[in-house]
Amino acid sequence: MVGKNSCAKIATSVKTMANNNTELNRRAFMEKELLLSVAAERHRCLLYLEDFTTLINYP
Repeated sequence: MVGKNSCAKIATSVKTMANNNTELNRRAFMEKELLLSVAAERHRCLLYLEDFTTLINYP
């Protein structure tokens, strides 16, 4: 038989794990958004570089 105290400890552990999982998901989402914004900025810089190179090489 499981005592009340054990049930409370289990409930607390489950709540802690759920909170940790929520935090990990939030961080993963933020990291993904950051990577997407960095990729977009890199792409924009490459387009500027391509335009600049085209201007330099224009006869």
